[in-house]
Amino acid sequence: MQPNRFNKSPEELLDYELDFRALTNGVPGAKSDYLASGETIVGFSVTPADGISVANEVLTKADSCVQIWLSGGVLGKTYPVSVEVETNVGRIADRSVKIKIVNR
Repeated sequence: MQPNRFNKSPEELLDYELDFRALTNGVPGAKSDYLASGETIVGFSVTPADGISVANEVLTKADSCVQIWLSGGVLGKTYPVSVEVETNVGRIADRSVKIKIVNR
């Protein structure tokens, strides 16, 4: 997985990607994959904390990554965003990212 802490300003609409096959997808610094060979994400849900909004959410990279577009937030606050995935072999995983709202 990529680092789980990100910064954005309140005005920005930015995308963040949670890669469940980071090593196989060639993410620099990746040490392992969560998904096994042939395993894909078949369903997911995104749950943001109150105060930050999900503008869009999609599967990418052959159904091994969840990309979320986030907007809003209050300067100085940090918001957790939870992403739960279900795979084609029935595994369920929950990952979180933290979005800190800063001036840019």
